[in-house]
Amino acid sequence: MFPLPPSVSGHVVELHTHYARIAEAGGAKFWIHGLRKAFIAVAELELMLPCSLTKRLVNHARPGDLTENYAADGSVGQLREPA
Repeated sequence: MFPLPPSVSGHVVELHTHYARIAEAGGAKFWIHGLRKAFIAVAELELMLPCSLTKRLVNHARPGDLTENYAADGSVGQLREPA
C-alpha cells in the first residue's frame, strides 16, 4: 500500500515513523487506525457491504464465531473485488 523503494521489502514496514511527514503533507493529523475506520465507514455506509464481509476485509473477524469461520474459508482473490 505504501511503496518505499529503498527498503528491503520495497514497502514501508514501520509506518508510525512516517506519521509526521504524512500529516504535514496532508495537512491533517494522521494515524493508521484512521484509514481503517474510514474504510469501514465507506464499505458499510456507502457501498452497503455486509458487516461480515467488511470484518474480513479489515481482519476483524472473530475466531469464536462459527458463521464467520465458515465464511473465512474464501480466498484472498474473492476479497479483491469488494475491497
